[in-house]
Amino acid sequence: MVQPIVSFAYLFLCFIKSTRTLLLFTQRLAPYKNYAILVSHPAFSYFCRDYEINQIAIESEGKDPLPQKLAATLAMAQEFPIRT
Repeated sequence: MVQPIVSFAYLFLCFIKSTRTLLLFTQRLAPYKNYAILVSHPAFSYFCRDYEINQIAIESEGKDPLPQKLAATLAMAQEFPIRT
């Protein structure tokens, strides 16, 4: 008989630990729902979607912003509660 490499009990404990961690993370981020993060590169799309945080990226399509785009981005950023 072949022994399983990882036991069911171990996998279950990992699941419980990761679920607890995810719950704690979600609770810690709850007060920041509908806040925004201002980033140079739009790298946090999934994270922001999952935790209902708005992502405002300065860069667009891998290029530095033009002055008009930068002004529009900063104006949009001022609509959200952003803390440093």
